[in-house]
Parts: sequence; C-alpha cells; structure tokens
Amino acid sequence: MGEVWEGVDESLGRHVAVKTVHRPPGRPDPHARARFAREARLLSQLEHPHICRLYEYVRAEPDDVLILELVRGRPLRDAIASGLAPTERLETALGICSALVAAHSLSIVHRDLKPDNVMLDESGSVKVLDFGIARRSRPGEADDTEEETTARQPPEGASGLTRAGEMLGTPGYMSPEQARGEVATAASDMYCFGLLLFELYTGRPPFEPAPAHRVLERACWGEIPSTSGIDHAVAALIRDLTLIDPLRRPTAGQARERLRRIAGRPQRRFRAIAAAIAVASLVAGTGLSLAGLARARREAATARATTEFLAGLFRGSDPNEAPNPEIKAREVLARGTERLREELRDETATRARLLAVLGRIHGNLGLHGEARRLLEEAIAVEERRSGHASPTLLPALTALGATLAAQGDHAAAQPPLARAIALARRHARAAEEAEALNHLTSSLAHQGQLDQAEARGLEAVAASERAYGSDHPQAAAVRVNLALVEIDRGRFAEAARMLSPALVVLERHLGPEHPDVTRATVNLATIDKELGRFAEAEALYRRALATLQARLGPDHPECAVARNDLAVVLFEQRRYGEAESEYRQAVELAERTLGRRHPLTAIFTSNLAEATLALGRAGEAEPLFRTALETLRAALGDGHAAVAEVLRGLGRTEAALGRSGEAEAHLLESLRVREAAAGADHPEVGRTLVQLGAFYLDQRRPAEAAPRLARARDVLAAALPEEHPARAELALQLDRLAAAGEAP
Repeated sequence: MGEVWEGVDESLGRHVAVKTVHRPPGRPDPHARARFAREARLLSQLEHPHICRLYEYVRAEPDDVLILELVRGRPLRDAIASGLAPTERLETALGICSALVAAHSLSIVHRDLKPDNVMLDESGSVKVLDFGIARRSRPGEADDTEEETTARQPPEGASGLTRAGEMLGTPGYMSPEQARGEVATAASDMYCFGLLLFELYTGRPPFEPAPAHRVLERACWGEIPSTSGIDHAVAALIRDLTLIDPLRRPTAGQARERLRRIAGRPQRRFRAIAAAIAVASLVAGTGLSLAGLARARREAATARATTEFLAGLFRGSDPNEAPNPEIKAREVLARGTERLREELRDETATRARLLAVLGRIHGNLGLHGEARRLLEEAIAVEERRSGHASPTLLPALTALGATLAAQGDHAAAQPPLARAIALARRHARAAEEAEALNHLTSSLAHQGQLDQAEARGLEAVAASERAYGSDHPQAAAVRVNLALVEIDRGRFAEAARMLSPALVVLERHLGPEHPDVTRATVNLATIDKELGRFAEAEALYRRALATLQARLGPDHPECAVARNDLAVVLFEQRRYGEAESEYRQAVELAERTLGRRHPLTAIFTSNLAEATLALGRAGEAEPLFRTALETLRAALGDGHAAVAEVLRGLGRTEAALGRSGEAEAHLLESLRVREAAAGADHPEVGRTLVQLGAFYLDQRRPAEAAPRLARARDVLAAALPEEHPARAELALQLDRLAAAGEAP
C-alpha cells in the first residue's frame, strides 16, 4: 500500500507531497512497484492545471518515492457533504472533465475516478489525483502492469482498493465493463465520470451501502438511481455518460462541450455574493428583519433573544470586544451553530427561529449541505413546539425548498415549497406565499416545465403585489423572475413588458448603481437587441457601461464585456466606425486584464474583425479572424457556437478576397457547427443560411442558393420579428434570387 507524507524540497524551498510504496521485508510486491513506476511515467506526461503534478521519481530501498505537487484543500467527497454552490458544482465538473480530456488525448485511462480521488484546493480549483492504476489504452502498447483479470469478489465489506488479481477500480464507481473484468477504456472513465456527476449534483453516492458483491452486481448491469429533480441538461448528460454500451457514451471532449453550454446559459436569478459579512447583511440575507421577528407582542422575547444571539456571534470571548469586520463567515456560522445547540437547548422557540435564520444564511453563502441540515432541524423543532400547521414554519420550509433547488434536487424541493404555499394561503401571509411561489417558479423552469413555471410565476406576482404593492423592490424582483421564464420560452416582447417597469422600480428603490439594477439593465438591453430594437438596447448598454465604470473602475474586465455588448448594437445599426472603436477598446482591455489567449479576448477580436470587414478592409480582418479561431478552438473545442461565428466571418472574408473555395468550405463548416451546437431552428442558423445563400448568388450559383434561402426564411420567420435587420437582409437576397430566375 502507498503512503503520502508532506515534505520540503530543500533545494527549491517548496512544500511537496511525498508518496511511497511500502514493501515489508521478506514480502516483495513486484506488481505494486510496477504500478508505482507506471504512475510516475504517466504523471510525467500529464502537465495540466487540474491534474496533480509530478516533480520527481526516486527509485530507492526499501521504498520508491514520488515527489508530487502538494495540494492543500479538501477531498471532493467532503465538499459535496458540506454543500457546493451551483457555480462551484459546474466549475468542478468542468475541471474534472478537462483533466480527462488531457489524459485521454495521451491515451491514458484513469480507471478509478471517484470523489475520493479528486481534491479542491484552497482556491476551489480541481485537482485529479491517484493515477496509480491508470494505463495506456493504445492497442499493443506495453505499460509494465499486472495482467488484467476477471474481477474476483472481495470479502463482504471490503473497501474495493485495487489489488493485483482482484479488481481494478472501486466497486461503487465502476463501469459495467470493469465490473465484468473487461479491459477499461476511455469510455469506462466517462461512465465513472457520470457516476461522479450524479453524486456531485444529488449529494448522494450512486449506490447505497451494501455488500461488495451486491454493488458489483449492480455495476455489471449499469444500475444507477433516477436523476429526477436535478437540472435537466445535467441529468441528460449523466444518462448519456452511464449508457451500458461504451460506444454510445460521450467522449471527454463532447462532455466538456455540453458542460460549457450548460455554463453559458443565462443565470435565472439575482445572486448577491459577499466576501465579508456583518450582522445587518446576514440577517437581511435571510429575508427576516429583526423588526419582523417581533411581529406580535408575544414574540418580543424571542426576537430580543435572537438579536442578542446574532450580535454575539461577532464578539470574541471578551463581551466588551468590538465586532470584528474581518471575521470569516464560515467561522461565525460554525461558532453560532455550536453555541446555539449548547446554550439554547431548552429555549425551543428561540432555537427553532435561529436554526432557520442560520440555515438561510448558510444557503445564501452557498453552503447548502449544512443549510439543509439546519433547516430540517428547525422544522422538526418547530413542529414539536407548535404543530404541523403553524405559520412559524414558513421561513424554514421556504428556505429548505430553495436550498434543495440550489443543490439541483428540484423534485425534493417541491414538497416543502408546496407546503409553504399552502400554509401561507391558510394564514393569509401574502409575502411568504410570494417568496415560496417565486422559488417554485425558478425550480420548475430549471426542469424545463415552462408552462407550469409561468403559471406559478403569475401567482407569485399577484401575491407579491398583495403583500407589498406594485411599487416595491420585492415585487419587482418577482416580476424579473417571471420575465426570465418568458425569455426561456422565446417570448421576448412579453419579457420586455415585465422587465421594463420592474427595472424602474428597482432603480428607484435601490439606486442606479446597485448590482441588481445593472443586471436587470443588461437583461433588458439583451431583450431589446433580440427584438431588433437597437436604439433602446444601445441606451441601456451605455447606461450599464457607465455604472460599471463608476463602480468597478474603467479597467475592470466587466467593462470590456459591456463595451463589446455596446459595439454589437452599434454594428447592427450599420454604424461600423463607432462599432470598430468600441470593439478595439474591448479587445485592448481584455488583453490587459484577461490575457491574449482568453476566450473572451478571442470573441472580442472576432467581433473587431467583423467591423473591419464591414468597413471594406478584408485583408486586415483575415488575421484577426484566424487568431480568434485558433484561440477559441483551443479553449472551447471545435464544436462551440463561438467557433461557428468566427468560421462564418472568416468565410465571408475569404469570399471578399476572391478565395471562393476556402470561403465555401468555411461557411458550410460554420453551418454544421452552429446546427450541432444550437439546434436547426436557432436564428443564428438562419443568418448563416442567408449569408451562404448570398455567397452562392455572388458565385452565380442560384440553384444552390435557393434551398438555403428557403430554409432561412422559415427559421427567421419563426424566431425574429418582421422588422428585424436579419429578415430585411433575407428579403434582399430573396429579391436577388428572383432576379436570377430561381424560386426559393
């Protein structure tokens, strides 16, 4: 067995991990030593930010030694147990998948991928560990390993650690082919990655504890629990990764691309992110003001106790010590939970209230595992104290539903939210009803149940206006959430009608520089852009840019994004000179703050090339397009929508330079990539078809233009309003087609 120690590389003055293979005297283990040497050889080829680095391999007696990168942090299993925010889950999945892409590109198969072999370092970045049983998958290539044999059943309760002649992998995280004793391939790693994703998003392992032979039996048949209740796109990926047929599973590159598309979707709700917290912001984040805790005279004592307890969390052992603004949120919460259970054991009313408050605070900070435990305890305490129909259960029930939804367990989130809605209606608590309905709306939308989401969203709007009136930021936030549902449905005009008045209310109450106001402004500008209302979109983008510059400074990367967005609407209005200027500033700022190889820098560069091409400088545009294409392919893969966009621009540039063969190839490739990434009915597919049709007309090939323009007409008519510039461009090309004697 191997052991890992922390050490110091004295020559370089750095802390390292020292891994040894222990060989007791008189009991040589050539297989273990061969595996250890293989791990060193494989790791030496894997230079990747998400794979633990090898510094040196030392052959010695009695033990061989690997000198490895020291990863300080926590195992992924512990992180899952304590709760990860949705963005953290997605970043973790992308990091692991990127590591697999790197390993598989060298024909290296990990063969034991599981949460215990993944670490999150102190910055939250992923590190994949333990390539100790990895092997090369190229046929006929030697790897100095023990011969793979059919898996033998280990003793009941065995941990499934890899040993020669038993099994290669861990029973609870094996692919069916590994469980049957067959050779593991890259597809086997992808099955294991699917099991890991299941645990990452559901918070529970794919197999419940059971005798090892039963776990192996389930693995042989590819039995995993239902993925219902989590994000539908993630659930679909898990289902595809865990198909029994290895040939039908996505590759690491394909899985990474799907995860990137999931990450690229617009966020559904405003999320406030705080680096440091104080008593006021913590309590405000729970949705319970201290005044609200004293809603009735009989609750005054509980409210005072709650206030004193929360304030005390920010004092040290000396009661005269001032609150410390630098104290870490996790330290405060851990201390508060411990004190709560020790000091308020007999004060059930205060304990239940504080459990709910602390649970909601944990949820606001993305600590969903602990939030769930605290909220479930709060509900149990309050039910024993007040019964199952008390309105005092409302805060904890709603927060529990929101926490479960944030963990991706939407099926589990719905019962507490439905119960909260029913209780709020029974006791005429309109504000609590609106909050629970709002969370339910988001949960349904995440599952793709948009009709139901819209219905619940309308109910949430009605309840919030009963509680607060229409001129209140809480009511406005509920309208914003419903507008996001309408965006998901592709009903941009309806979304704009909801979002515009909500933005007015948010700005009046929160001020023009509030982050929520800026986000709502950008959302509304995006809707206007989709509807072809470019003048309105321009005004909103300019306002958002000015706010970001004032709040973050002019050199912040978010300002580069805002400049690019502004340039897009200038370009759509054919104000190419102004667009070029904004694009150029966006590129220069992105290069300074993000680097030349960042995907955003490449996208801005491609957009700059578009403006340059529109100004008639095709020779200047071509190298910009090629630089952007190289960067985006390396960063995002060949199948990303951004790659399709650059290919389309490059094809048009080559056509302008008279290189028609290259132009046609790139335009057709752009169409294929766009269809695969976004679907055949996406409006950008329609725009690509228009440009392909125009190319064929320019080449005097109207018969090839006709079917492309006919399809473009169908796609754009379904997706964009009649006054949109893309449809005007289509009409122009259809007129050219008719003049050439062809009918679409």
